[in-house]
Amino acid sequence: MQNKEKIKTYALILLTICFVITAPMLFQAKMEDRRQYEAFLNEFYANLDNTLYSIEYFLSEEEKGVTTLASIEHNLETTHLLLRMGDKTVNSHISAQPRFFAGRITQHPNDEGTLTEEQQSELEKVREGLQYMKEGLYSEETGQENKHLSAKEFNAIIEQGASIGAP
Repeated sequence: MQNKEKIKTYALILLTICFVITAPMLFQAKMEDRRQYEAFLNEFYANLDNTLYSIEYFLSEEEKGVTTLASIEHNLETTHLLLRMGDKTVNSHISAQPRFFAGRITQHPNDEGTLTEEQQSELEKVREGLQYMKEGLYSEETGQENKHLSAKEFNAIIEQGASIGAP
């Protein structure tokens, strides 16, 4: 009987030591994952804001330049790549929206520097979708992105914005 008690005591001591060693490691890993997700949200929000600004500037200007349109296309592609990288490196639950961001601005303005009605409409749709995403990710508390969003909430906002601005 005493042998069983010794074995139980040693087993409890061993389990306690394992717990004391692994609990802080698990906590640190969880905190690092959270930090990476918050950094991703910050970068994505900043890029989204920059893209939206580029589109609004382009739509408000009298003279539409190819350079500005190329900048918008580049910003949309960067936003798409951020989503893909977020899915691969930060949180596998982040989903990309390739049809919304990639390849939306394919035709350049005509020789006069103006967009066709179709191009103008497409750019307006993209702007509306991006505006929805920005507002959904915004936090009144911080004045920038809401760091308390889960990946599921983030995806819902991005998917809804993509459907608003869908081609």
